[in-house]
Amino acid sequence: MREGSQPWITWFRDALAIGTALAGVLSFLTVVLFAGIFSLYGQAVRTAAQAWLGITEIKSQIADITGATRVTQQPFGMSYVREPVYVGGPIELVLYIGRTEVGAACILREIIPIFTDDNGLTYAGDPRRPSQQLGPEIVRRELVLELPREIPIGRATVALQLEYTCGSVTVYEMTQQTPFIVEEPAASR
Repeated sequence: MREGSQPWITWFRDALAIGTALAGVLSFLTVVLFAGIFSLYGQAVRTAAQAWLGITEIKSQIADITGATRVTQQPFGMSYVREPVYVGGPIELVLYIGRTEVGAACILREIIPIFTDDNGLTYAGDPRRPSQQLGPEIVRRELVLELPREIPIGRATVALQLEYTCGSVTVYEMTQQTPFIVEEPAASR
């Protein structure tokens, strides 16, 4: 029985050696093929996978939150309104603002003050042309704006809508809202 079983074991050993060699060669060819395909189409596959997983949208949201895509930059909480502000009177906005690297080549075309009262109603002020362009450093600018007569006594905010021309594209941005209190004029008290 030993003599009859020996060819079977020999055949099994040979098949195992051939299978191992064949598996190694196929694995090598698969890796080479995958690497070749990925080098040709890797960026397209990566972009499609990121879009499918929602990574592209998350990157866009992070860029918006961090201001990486903005034309202007503003240190948070530094801008203010000189008070007191009276109904129908002027408002003095002290604004700390500068240009980002993204907006270095953009040209500021128009500024529109946007006022919001304590009830959430929004009023647009008179549009104006900028007296000068912003540079890359944060600067202090003082603007005297006319407060719309419709804004009642109480809390309010002001922000500036900025219109830029960046090459052939028009870009609109809002500055941070700056809070203030509207008071009754002294003569009315």
